[in-house]
Amino acid sequence: MIDFRRREFVPASLIALSAVLVMAATLLFMLFYPRPTTRGLAEESRAKKLRARLKTKEDQERLGVATTAVNANTWPGNPETVGPAALARLNGLAARRQVKVTQFRPQRTTEAGEFTTLPFLVTLEGSFPQIVQFARDIDTPGTRLTVNLLQISAATDENGQVSATMGVVAYLKPKDEVPAPTNSRRTTNRA
Repeated sequence: MIDFRRREFVPASLIALSAVLVMAATLLFMLFYPRPTTRGLAEESRAKKLRARLKTKEDQERLGVATTAVNANTWPGNPETVGPAALARLNGLAARRQVKVTQFRPQRTTEAGEFTTLPFLVTLEGSFPQIVQFARDIDTPGTRLTVNLLQISAATDENGQVSATMGVVAYLKPKDEVPAPTNSRRTTNRA
């Protein structure tokens, strides 16, 4: 019983009154707060699946673009076949720009992540504008070569010919990992 008239019952009365108020608030919450439905959960699940599919599709498109870019800028095959092909490509670009390739020296290959880099040191002769344009031609997409060094010496004669040393790098395509063979047949020893 709640009795605030007698001083010894006041603490117990306050506790009882607060318990009644908490129960009333809980009852009101249960009556007026909307209950979760399975329809809402199903819609949320469908929305999550749709977002996941869209994200997967976007990621696959980005992967396709990145794979195309890697394929356009890397060489297939092994280092023994890439060197002559790179020299042929350089000679073709040099003939177009009227630049003379005087030396082509392969350097030691290195690993850069999943890629194998094949550096070459190329010595050229030609006019300064021709050498610069030749370097730009090498760095264009699709040549599968990049310039990482360009040193041009001063003209040595009246014709304005200069000598240049150029570092060129070719990247090999990463080797796909071959899965280990699995033996699907079980063998049992019968003794």
